[in-house]
Amino acid sequence: MGRFLDEQYIETLAEQTHVDFNLWPIIGKVLPAEHEEILGGLLPNKPLLISAPNGDHLHAYGTFPDIEGNPALL
Repeated sequence: MGRFLDEQYIETLAEQTHVDFNLWPIIGKVLPAEHEEILGGLLPNKPLLISAPNGDHLHAYGTFPDIEGNPALL
């Protein structure tokens, strides 16, 4: 049903889409304060957070669910 998102798969995805792509586990991990703040800003009625910190790049954040529908990845 799913595919493991290992380093090689993420690198391939980034090459194919020409987008820098990162995933941070939420469950069982201590997130850096910056990621905790981003995660706290994501709401059911606002599932994406987009920012342009330096004007040259857009940063888009969202969560990916686990098999039970709970946020597992940022």
